[in-house]
Amino acid sequence: MKEALETYFKKLKELYRRYFGTSPTVCYTENLNKDLLISSPNEDGEVEWSPKLQSEAIDWNRLEEIFGFKINEELKSYYGTYLFLSLDGKDEGIALHFQSVGGSKPIESTVRQNLSDGRYVFPGTQTFLLGDACINSDDGYFIFFDNITGQVYCYESDTKKKVAFSHTLTEIIARMEAIL
Repeated sequence: MKEALETYFKKLKELYRRYFGTSPTVCYTENLNKDLLISSPNEDGEVEWSPKLQSEAIDWNRLEEIFGFKINEELKSYYGTYLFLSLDGKDEGIALHFQSVGGSKPIESTVRQNLSDGRYVFPGTQTFLLGDACINSDDGYFIFFDNITGQVYCYESDTKKKVAFSHTLTEIIARMEAIL
């Protein structure tokens, strides 16, 4: 996962340098993780940021005890490698927007919320909501991770349409074309 995220972040940085001459930016809010910020907000309220390797351990045993199941190793790696504010890209023609990890709230809180949100859509499962997606101009899709199978898929609740990826989460992140 570390290499996949580094591959993606390199693409993201190159994209922002080419188009804006800056590092990646997000809209500034007070609750952003200040350790990731590398500039002050500009006149448009945008702030430059940079991903950071995580230095604090996540208590996976405690989370697994709370959840009542083992968390998939790939998912642990996703949440436990880098802190980042934005992870937006395109893979297999699908625009993907992953939620930040450590960008504005503690990671363990994010993991708990992502499971809660996944279970809201798929009650009684071990499904985590990771973000949202746009497929064929339909931005009503969400990105899910099945903790048991490791499958990543997009799902649209109104139409009950599911689009599964043929790659792992790690592969998707490494393959993604960075987008603005």
